[in-house]
Amino acid sequence: TILVGPDESQHTVHKDLLCQKSPYFSAAANDCWKEGQEGRVPIPADDPSAFVLYVQWLYRERIFSSQDMTDTGGNREEIDLLIEAFVLGEKL
Repeated sequence: TILVGPDESQHTVHKDLLCQKSPYFSAAANDCWKEGQEGRVPIPADDPSAFVLYVQWLYRERIFSSQDMTDTGGNREEIDLLIEAFVLGEKL
């Protein structure tokens, strides 16, 4: 279980997949850490919506968007969320 954001939005992700794709979660899941023993890893500084996109990428190796990236007048909120998800993915 990953607790995302200051409100600790709960997200359940398969441990093996998460650890395979993320050195951060692989380390956090180690039994020598409290997080690994409890099976709960907090990432309080991150956006739950961006984490949902990260999980989508984990399972599908794609992120689906309705945004045409060549359209400069597109939905700014969606573009910002995609950027935030990319930065989160690089961090993790």
